[in-house]
Amino acid sequence: MKPIFVGGTGRSGTTILGQLIGEHADVAHVMPTEVRFFTARRGLIDVLNVSEAAARRSPLRRVFARRRPSNPEVTPEEFAEQLRTHWYGWTGSDGIVRGLHLGGIELATIDAALEGFEARMQADPLTGARRLAEDIMTALAGGSPSWVETSPANAVRARGLSKLFPDMWLVHVIRDGRDAAASIATMSWGPNDIFEALDWWAVRMNLAYAALETFPKDRLLTIRLEDLVLHDREGTFERICPALELAPDDAMRAFFDQKLTRDKLHLGRWRSQLSGDEVIRFDERYRVRLMELRERFGPVPPTEDLDQPPYEHADGLVTVASTGSGGGRLSD
Repeated sequence: MKPIFVGGTGRSGTTILGQLIGEHADVAHVMPTEVRFFTARRGLIDVLNVSEAAARRSPLRRVFARRRPSNPEVTPEEFAEQLRTHWYGWTGSDGIVRGLHLGGIELATIDAALEGFEARMQADPLTGARRLAEDIMTALAGGSPSWVETSPANAVRARGLSKLFPDMWLVHVIRDGRDAAASIATMSWGPNDIFEALDWWAVRMNLAYAALETFPKDRLLTIRLEDLVLHDREGTFERICPALELAPDDAMRAFFDQKLTRDKLHLGRWRSQLSGDEVIRFDERYRVRLMELRERFGPVPPTEDLDQPPYEHADGLVTVASTGSGGGRLSD
């Protein structure tokens, strides 16, 4: 299998990147675009971690663990039930029902994949988890050996995913944290305060880079959304296929030209949600968060924003000291 996972913070552009890659003739864009049962809390990665920890215990301690589990966070049995119910069809905060059923996969197919799952997880947790993951994703991808999935948490949980799919690629999508925070603040699932949303974004950036420190660099592609859409369109687009070992594709090119256009990205949209001194304070807070990232991980994207002049007041108005603002909005 040649799975491609796209990850980032919420509202970073993972969906549009997944759509772009999924246009390739050799890549299936699975539905739902975020299967979630790998990376979510109490998902398959957590099941695998707990099961592997139990398998490493001595036989005597395993007997004791069955009576008084040292880590009852999630068992294979509990996960299997969640897969049949919650992950197969769950209702989002917007009232829309989502889940694996959107991919046209029958519950009978889920049950077939789960047949013997609990026994396999006890005998060989890694093999058992991999088999389940491959069976379900192959069904969602219509049998295609290559597919793309876009749960934002894929970046944070890259190490766990690479255990399940050792041949995977990860596309890490990064968006200006100020614009990401402005978008997050409008959603029902995140902080509604834009300053708190910026801190939320920074925490997830730190978690992602910590997870990626040991991820194979030849399987990692980092994309800045602003570069792909505005600053270095052709150069950034031309990096994607070679990095994922894909041939150039006309459908991908057409989608890129038609859907990822300059007028659909709103650089600096965060300014419209703030007024007066708030703009300066927000930009200063962004720079503090970037400095924390740089001090921990070095000059990683988007810490290059530190090298640009800050926003400042001029005659009572907010002006942009750096260049590169655009109009419109990119759906993410």
